[in-house]
Amino acid sequence: MGRENKNVPFERVLDEVERKYHNFDGQGYEEYEDEEELEYDMMEGDEYELEYDYAEGSAKAMAKPQKLFQADPYQVVIENTTAKPLIAVLFGNDKYLLQARFGNPNGILISVGQPGVEYVELLQESSTKPFLTQFMRIESDNDLQISKFLTINKKGANGIWLRRNVNLQQFKSAYQQDKRMLDVPIEEEVNGSTYWEMEMEPNSRTFITIFPMYKVDTSGALGGDQPIKTFAPAQVNTHGMAIPRSLRPAARPAVRPSVRPSVRPKARPRLTRR
Repeated sequence: MGRENKNVPFERVLDEVERKYHNFDGQGYEEYEDEEELEYDMMEGDEYELEYDYAEGSAKAMAKPQKLFQADPYQVVIENTTAKPLIAVLFGNDKYLLQARFGNPNGILISVGQPGVEYVELLQESSTKPFLTQFMRIESDNDLQISKFLTINKKGANGIWLRRNVNLQQFKSAYQQDKRMLDVPIEEEVNGSTYWEMEMEPNSRTFITIFPMYKVDTSGALGGDQPIKTFAPAQVNTHGMAIPRSLRPAARPAVRPSVRPSVRPKARPRLTRR
């Protein structure tokens, strides 16, 4: 009955051959009819397990370092032109793309802060190029706006609906002087099935700047880039924060250059002749 073919590590074959041919005078020589018999002689009663623990030259060691892209935020401008509070809807391409005002009530105007970009472009890009947020800045001409709740909805076509309320008030710092601005370090996934809801104060205007951490961009793979872009940390101006002296880093004492004292050599004793 024929034996099954089994792959033998080449290094073990060399070690076995060296052991059996270690004497040049012929001692220890074992004759084999073919290489297959030698392989099976080595394998009898032994089980070998190949381990590839990321040796030098492996795919992990040869992997390219991850490229960091410069932070490139989105900015959304929301206006409530009525004298009553209204619920504004952001994103939600799968649900609101074909609806009037993209799901917003009459009186809510949404635009993009970047010149020449329409909101429908951002809406569709959030579906084709989903991203994960890392930081968000909210600025409003109404002090009460930054204390509102942000409701995050994720609704799939299979009927699964996830809803979460984010209390923006908890991100307010006691050392922040500007009462109309709020920095929110929040990680939320934005895709076609995601949409945000926020109550807007009457006759108010709010700017929401969103910094992505990761963004899926499969078109970049055509040029050799990775399909998932990783962005550097958000660089924001924090001049609106008042840091008390007790929390400021202590100034380092000035280090005076050390002056090596001059050392006079000792006078050698004079030898007198007798």
